[in-house]
Amino acid sequence: MKKFPIFLLLLFLSACLNFPTYDKEFKNPIFYQPLEPLPKELGYVYITPTSIDIRDAKDKNITYKNGNCKLVENKENFIKLLCRIRWPKNEKMLEFSKYVLGTTTSSSQKETYEKYLLLFSGNYYENEYYTYTIQEPFLDNCIKIEQNIYKTTDKYIGKISSAHFCITPIKN
Repeated sequence: MKKFPIFLLLLFLSACLNFPTYDKEFKNPIFYQPLEPLPKELGYVYITPTSIDIRDAKDKNITYKNGNCKLVENKENFIKLLCRIRWPKNEKMLEFSKYVLGTTTSSSQKETYEKYLLLFSGNYYENEYYTYTIQEPFLDNCIKIEQNIYKTTDKYIGKISSAHFCITPIKN
């Protein structure tokens, strides 16, 4: 009878060992700073080990898209986040997409704007990997960070964009 609780404890401990663990803090604190876009057509990006917030290029107080993340790789000069991204509702893009769909005869435009209706409905989520790599200093007051985004679906994992940002060096 006493063997049964010990068996359960061993089973529980072995199950715990098989679950991946994720770091709770960046090894390099520089990643906690706002990522200033290079060029200015991109929006600011704010990351933590558990979240991402991508801001509008024209107004950094407006969120373009955001998500919950897991820090899956954590090195001094490189991090990789797996994020579930939510596209916020955008009434202007919804209205414009409806207008284009009502006036176009092009099948490729219809396909594009039907996707926009889904993207900007406020109910659309995507799983994406975000990687950030510290590169050579760009200027005296700018450390260059390269961002790469990889889309993940059931059938496809591939790079969908790349961008560069600037972070002010941390002074000791």
